[in-house]
Amino acid sequence: MTPSIPLHLSDEDDSDSNKRIIDMLQSVVDGTENPISGARIIHDVVVNECRQAYISYTSTSSLEAGQMEGGVYSGPDGWMKFLWNCIGKAAIRIPASHEGQDRLVSLLRELHQLPKTSVPRVLSGEVTEKVLWDLTKETGYENLV
Repeated sequence: MTPSIPLHLSDEDDSDSNKRIIDMLQSVVDGTENPISGARIIHDVVVNECRQAYISYTSTSSLEAGQMEGGVYSGPDGWMKFLWNCIGKAAIRIPASHEGQDRLVSLLRELHQLPKTSVPRVLSGEVTEKVLWDLTKETGYENLV
């Protein structure tokens, strides 16, 4: 087994869901969690958070909703950006010859192979659906690149 590489992705003010994703990335890189189950756990966290954020968004007053449109609403785009940033930082910290690099790539493949799941997304006050893990040229690889 290759030595563990501390990824140092956490901040003190991270939410429990952020920490769960970060811990899962660390576990996949370390080899204590396989990429398949890691992808499923990350998927579940993102889907649950998106759905909960939408429920909170739709149950707020119009003033609060306007504030959420200004950037507080934590929808799928925010979660995808968070995940891609964490994966990018992790990839930078892992030496090229470390097995964790291959595990990180496997995790991305597993995320892409998950059943496509739609979650609510609010853009300019309009509710749409966002399909997660649709990493294709047409979707701009979900801003991964």
